[in-house]
Amino acid sequence: GDIVAGANYYYAFILMHRGESLANRGDNLMWRGTNLNPSTWASSDAGAPTQGCVLNAWSGATVGSGSNGTENGTFYVAGKARETSPGNYRYEYAMQNVDNNRGAASLRIPICPTATASNFTFRDIDNDPLNDWTGSRVGNEIVFSAPAGNALDWNMIYNFGFDCDATGGAGDVQVDQARPGTGALSLTVTGTLAPNGAPVQTASTSLVGTGCGIAGFSNNLTTDLSAIGVPTSPNPNFFLPSTTAPSALYFISGSFGTATPPVPLGPGCLQYIDSNAMFTIGFYLANPAGSNFCSVIIPQGIEGFEVNLQLAQFYPNGVMPNGQPAPALGALGVSNMLTLTNSISGGCP
Repeated sequence: GDIVAGANYYYAFILMHRGESLANRGDNLMWRGTNLNPSTWASSDAGAPTQGCVLNAWSGATVGSGSNGTENGTFYVAGKARETSPGNYRYEYAMQNVDNNRGAASLRIPICPTATASNFTFRDIDNDPLNDWTGSRVGNEIVFSAPAGNALDWNMIYNFGFDCDATGGAGDVQVDQARPGTGALSLTVTGTLAPNGAPVQTASTSLVGTGCGIAGFSNNLTTDLSAIGVPTSPNPNFFLPSTTAPSALYFISGSFGTATPPVPLGPGCLQYIDSNAMFTIGFYLANPAGSNFCSVIIPQGIEGFEVNLQLAQFYPNGVMPNGQPAPALGALGVSNMLTLTNSISGGCP
């Protein structure tokens, strides 16, 4: 009855080698997709086998791992959040005990101090509600606790979920051991997901107008700015390409504002960026044989900006490809305006 048509299914196995050190167990896990027929119970393989934890098959989930000391086995925790309505999120987790013989008695997930959480859910391998783990908020943690007799033992996966009004980000969770033994009473699973109010970065680009020539030289400017990628921070590989153009020197200028209204530079030619808040992004010599690219490195830590870019075309030797003299110290034309936007939202409610 749990087999749902159209869902993705996977099977996994673990090779247990008695006495093997924890450091050498990374190649003991493998998983593979499978097609299941709920009517005949037949199955067939789907895709190639993949080494590692099967939780990595969960598309879009953030998977972390942790162990108690150097010998006492590993837990994996995968987390995923989706926005169910503006400002509200559904968090889902899957925890696998790979080979920890002390088992797990609780899962503790940090939560933003001002956030609220509700609708706690749990799923194990049976249909007995009397042995379900219970979820609640305790201080600044979401705590799922096991009843007696239903610890998460090795080679088992349990599921947990809740609703929350805080955005999620990378976070560590705590697992309390179910039985006594060597090592600490709890362990940390690093690198998974938590509703910790981490800000959400949104980046986009937009275009205004078209490139144009000045003072009758429109046939010599075929350049318009565009973007490859989005202006996230950091982004060391953000490029501003222009179309094929005659050999010329190009200056890319930026501004934190726009000219209101745009400044006429010639018939049908406009300057969109604000001259009073202008700065130079860079310059390059155009390659007439192909598209031209200008690399702009966006560093870490400058989230939350809007920058407007416009390109100007010059002929430094004073002569254009058609033999006509270029305007003295003047631009033959300008490009469209490319706006780079980076905004921050979310956080603790």
